[in-house]
Formats: sequence, C-alpha cells, structure tokens
Amino acid sequence: MNSLKIAWRSIQHRGLGSVLTILSMALGVMLVVAVLTVHGVVSQSFKSNSNFAYDVIIGPSGSSMQVTMNTVFYLSKPVENIPYEYYLAFCNSDRRREQLKHSVAWQTRLIREQVARANDQLLAASMPGIGLFGLASLTLQNGKNQVEDKRIGLNAAGSQSALAEMVIPINLGDYLGRFRVVGTSTDFFEAMLLDIDTGKKFTFADGRAFRDFDETNHYYEAVLGSKAAKEQGLKVGDVINPVHGDPNDEGSHTHDQGFTVVGILDSTGTPHDRAVFVNMEGFYLMDGHVKPVNERLMTEAAPVDDDENEESATGEQSKNPATVSTATKPVMPRLPIEQREVTALLIRSTNVEEEPEEDGTSFATIGSSFVISGNVNEGVLESELGWTDYRPLRAKTEVQAISPVAEVTSLFDNFVNPIRWILLVLTIMICVVSAISILVGIYSSMSQRRHEIAVIRALGASRGKVMLITLLESITLAVLGGMIGWVAGHTLNACASPLIESRTGVSIGFWDFAPGLPIFSYLGFSGVSWLGVDNLEWFRISTELFLIPGLILLAIIVGVYPAISAYRTDVAKSLG
Repeated sequence: MNSLKIAWRSIQHRGLGSVLTILSMALGVMLVVAVLTVHGVVSQSFKSNSNFAYDVIIGPSGSSMQVTMNTVFYLSKPVENIPYEYYLAFCNSDRRREQLKHSVAWQTRLIREQVARANDQLLAASMPGIGLFGLASLTLQNGKNQVEDKRIGLNAAGSQSALAEMVIPINLGDYLGRFRVVGTSTDFFEAMLLDIDTGKKFTFADGRAFRDFDETNHYYEAVLGSKAAKEQGLKVGDVINPVHGDPNDEGSHTHDQGFTVVGILDSTGTPHDRAVFVNMEGFYLMDGHVKPVNERLMTEAAPVDDDENEESATGEQSKNPATVSTATKPVMPRLPIEQREVTALLIRSTNVEEEPEEDGTSFATIGSSFVISGNVNEGVLESELGWTDYRPLRAKTEVQAISPVAEVTSLFDNFVNPIRWILLVLTIMICVVSAISILVGIYSSMSQRRHEIAVIRALGASRGKVMLITLLESITLAVLGGMIGWVAGHTLNACASPLIESRTGVSIGFWDFAPGLPIFSYLGFSGVSWLGVDNLEWFRISTELFLIPGLILLAIIVGVYPAISAYRTDVAKSLG
C-alpha cells in the first residue's frame, strides 16, 4: 500500500475530526478567494477605466469624488448642474456659432433686424426719394448687428477652445429601469476613445450611433450599452420612455416622449455597458429639463422662424433641420441654449510643446490640463461667461476642474486598499487557525496511533516513510479544504454579483479570477527578452494560483512536528 493511500485511510479513521478540519480550512480559503477576486476584479475594472480618453472633468463645486463617480462610472446621484456657457467656452468657432444660432440672444438680434428693415421699407414707401436715408439706416443697423454678434461671440471660438482637443457634454437625471440615461452629443461616439493608448473606439453589435438630427426620429434617438440592452430585453427599433428622477423616489415620473433605439454597443467591459445614451437635443426637450430664464427678456424675444433667421443672416434658404417639417410630424425647435444646463463636461486637453532642451534636438510635450484646471478653479473662466443677458435664473456658476485619474487613485489608496489588506489579514489568520487545527488533530491522535506506526515499522517501513505519511495526511487535509474553499469562494462571488454590480457597476462571474501579478517584474526580469518578446511585463499569474502551493507549504510547516513525533516512535515499546 502506498504512502498516500495510508494517509487517506488515517484521515477516514478520524472521521468527524477530519471533516471539521477540512471545513475550517475551506472557510478560510473561501474568504481569501472572495476578497482577492472581488477586490481584484473591481479594482482592475476601475483602474482600466482610469485610462480615460479625457483628463479633465468640469462639474459643479462640491465633492470631487462624487462628481467623478457620477460622471465616469454612472454611480451616485448628480450633485448639481452647471451653466451651458462652460460648454461653449471650449467649443471651436464652427461649433460655437452653430450652438449660438439656437439662442434667445440670436433670435432677439434677428427680430430687431427684421423690425428695422420693415420700418425702413414702410418709410421708403411713404416717402419716395428717401432711399439715401434708408441706405444709411440699413448701414447703421448692420453696424449694430456686428456689435451684437461680437458681444455674444457668434463668430469667435470659445475662450478655452485652444486648450481642448475634445469636449463632450454629459447630462444625467433620468433612468431606464436601474440604468442611467445619459444625454450627450454625437461626439461621444465619434471622438471618445475607450483606450487612449490603443485608440480603441466604440463598435456596434447592431445598428448605429444616434444622429444630431434624423428625418424620421428627429432628436429622439438612443443607443444602449450591451448590458442595458440585454437586461431590458431591447433591440434596435424599440421605443423607450425614460423615467425622470430616481425610479425609487416618489417624485419620479415617466416621460411621455419616447426615444427610438437605433444602436446597441458591443460589450466594452466598462460602465458604458450599463448606460442608455440619448441625443441631448431630445433630452433637453423633455419635461423637467428646461431651466427658467428672465421672463421679461423672453417676452421681448418672441421666437422667430429659423428659416427666416438663416435667410436674414446668410442670404440663403435655411438648411437647419430643426425647422423642417417631415412627412411624419412637425419638428420641435431646439431648446434655446440659455435654458440649458449640463451635469458635467469631459475634456481631453491639447498637448503643448515647450522650449527645446539644451542640446536643441528634442522638445518636451506637456498637457494643457493644468491650465484648464487653473482657469476653472481660480474663477478666471467664470468671469468670461457673461455673453448674454438671457442667462438661466438661479444658475449654479461655481464649478471645479477634476482629474479623474487622481480621484480614482485616491479612492483606492485611501479607502479600498486599506480595507482590502485588513480583510486579507483576517482571512489569512483564519487559514492559520485552520492549519493549527490540523496540527492539533494529527498530534492528538498520535498517542492512539503509535501502535499502528509500530506495526508499519515492523512490516519494513522506514522512519522516513512514516514521517512522509504524516506529512501527506496534513497536506491532504489542507488541499481538500483549499479546493472546497476555492469552489465555495467563486460560488459566493457569483451569488453576490448582483449586489456588487449595484454598488460598483462591476459584475463578477464564477470564472472571474483575481488579476495576475507581473511575476517577472518582481524577480527583476521585466526587461529580459524571451521568445522575441522584449518585455515580460505582460506575463502575469493570478494570485489565486498561489493559494494551493501556499496551503501545501503551510501544511508542511504544521505537519513537521507530528511527523517528527512519528519518526521517533519506539517500535519495541509501542508493540509491547
């Protein structure tokens, strides 16, 4: 009979004691696996998402961590909104002009121009020969228009546009089931990157990105993340009706306006998988999303048909889709920008080349994010936003610039990692206590097993084999407990996944392992070439794979003393 079989028979002989020892070890390993996996998967997801395609978030003043969690990971609730002017400050001249054409200030300027022209025509009709006066009046009005255009910055780029390579508005506040509805622009799918290092962009499992304006769906198009679409059972062509406010709050209500699903994203492994993206132009037109402005000024600025606006401004027939009636239904005009606010802005700063270095051969490149942060946090930008008299009432002008990478790093360094280490130490202590129970169990049975050991010795077994049998018994108990604990730990993760996902936005399946460690880097071989690969940083081993070897080592340590005791057994005395 081989040594392992003899050790197994000994475990069976102790029955209940062996089972309790195995369960004790399994409990410790289960907790270790749960802590390693949950922390590892969640932290890896957060940190992988910290390779942001943007380096500045502009949001309302208050908790920078809450703004980050709300904007980046779609967790927590919006702190507050900020004026739309902040978005315009980062737009180039073309985008800013396109946006300002939908402002109350611009419409008021057109009304004044039309009134002046009408008066000139009436005056010319009633007083023939006054053409020279009419020409002078028209020239004066054009001069006033140019002053007005300059005042609202119609043909100028935003003051911060040179510092921003990309700016994307984010609007929050609605839900679809448990998923956040995100009102944003078409730039979200065109300019946003999932990984700035690889340049990876969004891809679609079905359909397309929503358009700024569609002849059929107008402004009411939506794109769903893969998880949101799957859980809600939605497909391209379906119509969704977002809920205004948290569905769990009594004050929430379902919007009458529906959005047509035109695209479903491929899975990205990011919070975008559990979001519902809608055209922000349609988002603004929904009930409850309009911000009040000065009523007296709004009365003076009665809306003018945009077709006439464009014709007056450019001499050409308007091509603005907001004023075109389609075959299905008339199109609502866009919400004036004075009545808009945004939850936050995602900004990717431009790179600025510094002066050449002393050797004159290279240039240092830095990001302009620190300039943006300074302008925002020191109030410089706020002082430049008075471009119109029609600013929303009670607008929250205090904003802050946030570095999302710094916030996520701070979260893990100050909160998550210390808790992880505390839990890990506690679970390791449980494993140590379980190992001690193996020691106690085997040693306490030695007095009853000395006769058995003496018989084995009498049959020709050496002292070394007797010692090996005892060690194998200890190792078998530890490995059995470890295997059961590993399965139980992953089962616990799968069962707790809905709760974890609701809190962190990260789902954990049974086969999700703790992230690997760059073992070669720890051994000092990260720069060594192997099989044509110059860097071995990519080679990682999951921390879970160290569990069984660690348990075997622990079992050997605690089994040494009983093994030595068995080794020293006096055969003659024990047989007598």
